[in-house]
Amino acid sequence: MFRSGSKILVLSISLSLLVFLSLSVRAQEMKEAATLYNAAAQTFKQNPVQALKSVEQSIKICEALNTDESNNLKATALKLLPKVHVGIAGNLYKEKKVEESLAELRKAVAIAKENKDAAGENYAVGTLANVLYRESITSLKLKAYDKAIAMANESFSYKEKSVDPLLVIAEAQDSLKQYEQMLATYEKGLEIAKATNNLQRMTDMRIKATNYLKRESQNLQDKKKYDDAVQLLNRSVRIDERDAEVYSALAVCFKAKNESDSVIYNVELALKNAPLTMDKTQLFFLKAQALQAQGKKEDACLAYKEAAVGSFKESAEHQMKEVLKCK
Repeated sequence: MFRSGSKILVLSISLSLLVFLSLSVRAQEMKEAATLYNAAAQTFKQNPVQALKSVEQSIKICEALNTDESNNLKATALKLLPKVHVGIAGNLYKEKKVEESLAELRKAVAIAKENKDAAGENYAVGTLANVLYRESITSLKLKAYDKAIAMANESFSYKEKSVDPLLVIAEAQDSLKQYEQMLATYEKGLEIAKATNNLQRMTDMRIKATNYLKRESQNLQDKKKYDDAVQLLNRSVRIDERDAEVYSALAVCFKAKNESDSVIYNVELALKNAPLTMDKTQLFFLKAQALQAQGKKEDACLAYKEAAVGSFKESAEHQMKEVLKCK
């Protein structure tokens, strides 16, 4: 009995020793994983490449251990990964390795998404969007218009409330003579700028879009294509309903089309929105002509009186004295 009991005792001690040794090894591995993670967390800004090796090794050990403690450390380490890749991207960008830098940033975004790390994703996405926007401007200056559009589009896809990339896209489209696309880009940007109350960008886009439309409508007027000119000017009104120059141009077009009601309507809108510095004599002259065509003598006389200054003085006075016999 003694001998049999001794065998059982020895076996029990051996199993206990194995369990103890196994736990010791696991504890040592867990300690190593924690050390690797801590090293990465402390150095990823200064040496992100080495930090990446450390954190990846830490994650690998944690996966092998597969305990509650190791899984918690793994989750923490996974949240460090996007920051490490952003750090690597920053160093590559300083070395002017733009494509490699962008690849690291895209990797950071993908890792954060995969691990449902909202904070990491926002950080990586913001950095990626900014770099893409910066590079789109560089491409624009280098006249690499297609590349500028591609980069600005990707930047915008990450930050859809930012209209700055749309300005780059529109300018590149203008250079490529893609005018319809350019106008659509400005109109899209205006909607976003209005929704976000970005008054500066609203002003920028309105000016650029309406200047193009007014310029093109004038070319059409010179070719006597008044219907086409009116179409462009009406589009300009939808972009900026306070532009007196657009209403003035519309009045000129409708005068050429002998549509006196439309002339008067647009003159009134032009006068309503005209800045103090705007010369209004042409507007009054157009209004007077339209009223005269409608047989409204007294109203026409009053309008001609307002127009009888500057370059329209002689013509207005002739109509008042010789044609209408105004009192």
